Amino acid sequence: MRPLVAERTFPASMPRLRLFVAAAFLPAVGLPSPACAQVYLGLDATLSSPYVWRGVTRANGWVVQPEGFISLKAGGGFLSGGVWTSYELGNAGPNDLSDLGTGGAGLAELNYWGQATWSLGLVHAALGGIRYTFRGTAPTAGRTRADNTTELYVDLRGTSKYIVPGVALWLDVDRVRGAYIEGSITVPVLANPLAAPFFGLITRAAVGYTVGQEGAYFARAGVTHVDFAASTDVTLRPLRVPTVLRLEGHVQFSSDDATRPTSARPSDARRGDKLWAALALRLSPRVVSW
Repeated sequence: MRPLVAERTFPASMPRLRLFVAAAFLPAVGLPSPACAQVYLGLDATLSSPYVWRGVTRANGWVVQPEGFISLKAGGGFLSGGVWTSYELGNAGPNDLSDLGTGGAGLAELNYWGQATWSLGLVHAALGGIRYTFRGTAPTAGRTRADNTTELYVDLRGTSKYIVPGVALWLDVDRVRGAYIEGSITVPVLANPLAAPFFGLITRAAVGYTVGQEGAYFARAGVTHVDFAASTDVTLRPLRVPTVLRLEGHVQFSSDDATRPTSARPSDARRGDKLWAALALRLSPRVVSW
């Protein structure tokens, strides 16, 4: 698709995989980039089953994950901030995984983030922070307010059009105090940049590694999982508003015990692989330019 595809995945992979470069997405869909300052609003929503975050299945039912953000483009970079939520659509049973807990549907997670992004020649960089807040209630919840925490992160991506390497580090500075690292390679396979609507097929391989988060998110330090993903992006411009529709599928191979389960059934605790998919829609109009 576009060279910066890896730099901001939809929330299906955002705080779950990764909150990547929200603002870097905007010029990639054909928005003009003059020297003047510009402000963009972004809205997106993802429908997913299950909800997988850094290889860990957090909810094995259907979830919808809306997000809103604002980005200021000035010079060669972006300043961005937004709110991301996860809403569990079904009532979790005793054999289900859920952040909210068994017996009810509703808002399970509400996260606030901010970041700066800029280009450094052959590397695209992002530096930011995320505040995670959870809405489960004890004793049956997967995550409650006691699990709230804050992370700082740095994300470095290549700017190649063909093979895009990347590495990202998330450092918990609050409750967990550990680090999660993810290396990835993204390869655009097919695209039609001169036609409308724009269509892209992208493949991605990622490896997760953790240090110090055993007991909080993972069972031990080391490699957590390997994820192979393919996604199709269709870019439209209804009413001149850049709009992207994404269908994303994953095949994951788990090495950490925390990334293996696909439900709360004991028989799923030792699974070595899992499949999951997500459908996402994003709108990003420019609202101010000066």
